[in-house]
Amino acid sequence: MTDATAASQELPTGLLWGLKASFLQYLSRLPDAKHSVDRGAVLGSEGRLLFPTDSLADYDAEIGTGTLRFAGDVRFPGHFGALFLMLVDPWVTITEGGATLSIADPATYPALDRRLTLLDLEPRPWVEHLGARLYPPMTATLRAEGVPLFNDVYQAGEPFDPVNLRVVV
Repeated sequence: MTDATAASQELPTGLLWGLKASFLQYLSRLPDAKHSVDRGAVLGSEGRLLFPTDSLADYDAEIGTGTLRFAGDVRFPGHFGALFLMLVDPWVTITEGGATLSIADPATYPALDRRLTLLDLEPRPWVEHLGARLYPPMTATLRAEGVPLFNDVYQAGEPFDPVNLRVVV
């Protein structure tokens, strides 16, 4: 059994992402920090977020490009209201030239029709196994548009935790 095959059996279906380990560690030290999850999202005990698959309608499974839509709502408040991070409905868009992760734009929430591109991703070739498509961990870096979400603490190009995808196509 290859490493990719073993990983495929262990990963749940959807988008699995640790966000940024140092950010989650920082939050854990705040006296008022908490998190909330809704609409199918899960924050696991290991600190990784799971967003379930919502739609593959804009994804071309033949060539592996297009948009993979995931659902869920995760919020991290802290510092008595001075810190508030909201991640709603992440989408991963894969093109021949690269990939990005976007979220519903918090500036226009609750409207969900505008997107904020949060991360650049380095796509990897997928593996088909047990009826699912597994993308090995994609290296993730923060885009300039995402800097204000983290109160300008992290700058564009800052590495974030890798993004894992497992979808049934």
